[in-house]
Amino acid sequence: MSDDWEDFPGEGPRIQKHTRKRGLSTGAIIAIVTVVVILVIPFFIGLIAGVTLPVIGETMKQAEANAVVARLRSLSVLVEGHREKHGELPASWEELRNPSGEPGGEIPDFTDAMFESRASEQPYLLVVEGERARIGWLGWDGIEGGDGFDADIWVEVPASRTRVPVRSN
Repeated sequence: MSDDWEDFPGEGPRIQKHTRKRGLSTGAIIAIVTVVVILVIPFFIGLIAGVTLPVIGETMKQAEANAVVARLRSLSVLVEGHREKHGELPASWEELRNPSGEPGGEIPDFTDAMFESRASEQPYLLVVEGERARIGWLGWDGIEGGDGFDADIWVEVPASRTRVPVRSN
């Protein structure tokens, strides 16, 4: 006979002895797994975010810097066009915006937003030195010089074009 059965003195049926199972119940195991999952998943989400967010931030800044270069080149074309039309470089953005200098002489498509960076809300600079001009942006910090994203970006305005007469034979 097995140990699980106990004989009681006297007559009567044999009764099975209650034995306690060792180990965890299914409900306890599910509870432990749930707690572990609740603690581990946020850890991995934080780990992934910690790795990817700096990369995304740098990519966004590089994209903004590329947009600044494109805007500076566009403004360079405007300055060059002003020189070809009026025979001289504009001394300031205001002169480019209103070549005649008269009230109401503004070019309607020019807005203040054209002359400042959307990235840092710093104005673009127009530097005229004789027959040469440069258009620039002082980087994210707004201070001359700097490295990386704080580096200045300058675009030269092309020298005036000399028109070659067309020869007809």
